[in-house]
Amino acid sequence: MEEPTSWQDELIDRLVADAQPVRRLWRPEVRLLLWLAVFTLVAVFVGGRFVRSDLESQLRSPLFLLEAAAMLVAGSLLGLEALRAAVPGQQHGRVVVRTIVATLAIVVLLLLRQPIHWGWTPDVFLKFGVWDLVGTALLVAVPWAWLLVALRRGAPLASGRAAALAGAAG
Repeated sequence: MEEPTSWQDELIDRLVADAQPVRRLWRPEVRLLLWLAVFTLVAVFVGGRFVRSDLESQLRSPLFLLEAAAMLVAGSLLGLEALRAAVPGQQHGRVVVRTIVATLAIVVLLLLRQPIHWGWTPDVFLKFGVWDLVGTALLVAVPWAWLLVALRRGAPLASGRAAALAGAAG
């Protein structure tokens, strides 16, 4: 007597019958370079509209440049880890994780060196802060969405981790 087939066997048979060849994903490092190119374009075209009034003088400050470089390195490595998370079997490198933590620590330390302005009132925030939030949202929306689409094209086994890394990178 023949055993009845289980629903799992039927599902596997149906999936195998419907299987189509797929194009391989590019390496995470190549996709990271493409993501950084998208981010750079958005930063130039959108970010140019929301430039700090003191940017020219800030660019002469080595600490400001170190802070910006540390943010760029941390964001890039977070993006790389997000893209790696979309590839089953890819392991995150301990060196990369340590570098991310170190660069974020540098950013935090550099941010803490600046004085805190306690004189902000709701009317000042509504006048200036809302536009800062809008500018920031516009600046990160396209690269963040691109990164989420790139993750969707992969097969992240830990999709929550991959999405959190993409959010942090954006």
